[in-house]
Amino acid sequence: MQEMIKNVYGDTTAVEFKPEIPFDLGGDQPLDCISAYHITEPVSHWLYVTEGFKQFGFELTFRLKSNDETAPEWPISMLNGLATYVFTQERHLTVGEMIDFKRPLVNQPDCFLTTLMMTEEPKLKSADESVKILQIVPITPDEAMAAKGWLTEKFLKLIEIQIKDGLTDLRRFSLLIQDNIANAIARGRDKDGSDTDSVPSSKIYFNISEPRKARVEFDALAGFHLLSVMPGRIPHEKELHIISPEHNITFIPSDEGMVKGVNDTWVEVYMTPDMYREFYENLEVKRKKFYLSGFDGIEFAVNDTYLRDHEGSISGVQQWR
Repeated sequence: MQEMIKNVYGDTTAVEFKPEIPFDLGGDQPLDCISAYHITEPVSHWLYVTEGFKQFGFELTFRLKSNDETAPEWPISMLNGLATYVFTQERHLTVGEMIDFKRPLVNQPDCFLTTLMMTEEPKLKSADESVKILQIVPITPDEAMAAKGWLTEKFLKLIEIQIKDGLTDLRRFSLLIQDNIANAIARGRDKDGSDTDSVPSSKIYFNISEPRKARVEFDALAGFHLLSVMPGRIPHEKELHIISPEHNITFIPSDEGMVKGVNDTWVEVYMTPDMYREFYENLEVKRKKFYLSGFDGIEFAVNDTYLRDHEGSISGVQQWR
C-alpha cells in the first residue's frame, strides 16, 4: 500500500491507526490498519486508506479537505463503523452503492452530507487484481435521491466532474442548488430512466375485494422515495417495487388499470399512463388517502413511518402531517 501511495504522491509519511487488540483475537475493530496521508495538491487534504477489507474484494479510500496539521480522527471512527457493518452483514461493497448514515457525517450545523457513495478510486490502483479500490464520496440527501432516480453510472460521471478527485468538503452545499445540474439530472432521468427497482417502506397494508375494489397503503418513507424514483420507472415501462419486512407492492405499467393480489404478502398494481400521472400528482410525503379518476373503488393511502430497532421490531412511529 505504501508503495502505491509513493508512486502517485511521492515520499509522504503515513499516520497509522491500528486497533489495540487485533480483531481475530477478540478486538472490536475489524480493520488491520487505517493510514492517513497529508496531501498538499490540489489543495490541502488528508487521504485515508484502509487495510483489512481484502477478504471482501475491496479496500477503501477517503479524501477530506482540511488544513489541520494532524489527521482528523472522526474519519477513523466512520471507517471502523463501516467495517463493522461490512463484516457483520458480509457485504461486498461495489461502485455506485450508497450507505445512508441518516444524519450528517459530523455534528456541525453547516454539514449536509449524510450518505456515503462508493465510487471508482481516481488515482490509486491495486497491484492485486482480486482487490478493487473504492473511494467514499459523501453526498447530500437530495443528491442520493437524484442518483436513485437516474442511472447510477450516469450520476457517478456527474459526480466525477463536479467533485474533483472526490475531495470531501464538509461545508459544501448540494449540487442540485445549481439549476443547470438539477435540470441535467431531470433530463437524464426522463431520457434514460432509473436503474433503482425497489424502494423501502416500514409497513405495507392491502385489502383486495376485486380488481377494481381495494385499499393499498404504504408509508411516507416510501412516498419520499417514490417521488424521486417513479418517473424513471413507470413511464419507461419498468416495474417498481415497494418492499417492507412483511409485505411487497409492485407497480406494473399496463394498458389496463387494476389491483391483483399475488398472495397474502404481495400485491400488484397495474398502472395505465393516465393512472400513473394522477397517482404521481397526488403523491405527497405526509399522511393522506386518495382515489384516481375511473378507479373510485381503489383507495391509496400514505401513512406514518414505523421505526424499527436493530432486530427489526417496531420501536416507535415517525409522524407525517
